[in-house]
Amino acid sequence: MVDYLRALMPRKPVSDLYTSIGFHRHAKTELYRSLLRHLATTDDRFEIAPGQRGMVMCVFTLPHFDIVFKVIRDRFDPPRR
Repeated sequence: MVDYLRALMPRKPVSDLYTSIGFHRHAKTELYRSLLRHLATTDDRFEIAPGQRGMVMCVFTLPHFDIVFKVIRDRFDPPRR
């Protein structure tokens, strides 16, 4: 099924195709593998994402990888009033 969908949509990531047909665990594995391949072939470093700083999460990006990584904080600032 994924091979057929890939033939129809060659630019779509394989992990998205697995997600679209309901195989979320396979999608997560494919996403992880593509991240490892990207890190092995480039010198990209994680950067803090542009935008307003959040209280609950830290958000990171890789310059040439189209995914946003979020890390939930253990401790965070008191709510603003």
